[in-house]
Amino acid sequence: MWSRLEPYKSSIILLIALVIGGLTGIYAPGLAVKLQPDRSDIP
Repeated sequence: MWSRLEPYKSSIILLIALVIGGLTGIYAPGLAVKLQPDRSDIP
């Protein structure tokens, strides 16, 4: 199965990363804030 998807592998990984990031932003905004680089204006 992977041999057929080989050309699309990078875009599939990108898509999965996007989905994970979006879900994290929706369901765990506190976690998303923690994952951002240090910004002292966030309590």
